[in-house]
Amino acid sequence: IIFLNRPLLLLLLLLLLLLLFLSFIISIIPNLAKPTNHILGLLQYTTYQMKLYFC
Repeated sequence: IIFLNRPLLLLLLLLLLLLLFLSFIISIIPNLAKPTNHILGLLQYTTYQMKLYFC
């Protein structure tokens, strides 16, 4: 708690967390490529159905 008062150390910790998060995302992106396409297709389908329903 004491060293959190130093803004530089806090900034370094935040940068480290950001790097870990980015590496995690980069490692997951290839696995998510197909599900995101599926989700996008589902969204397009639902918006199309809503257009048909409301118009």
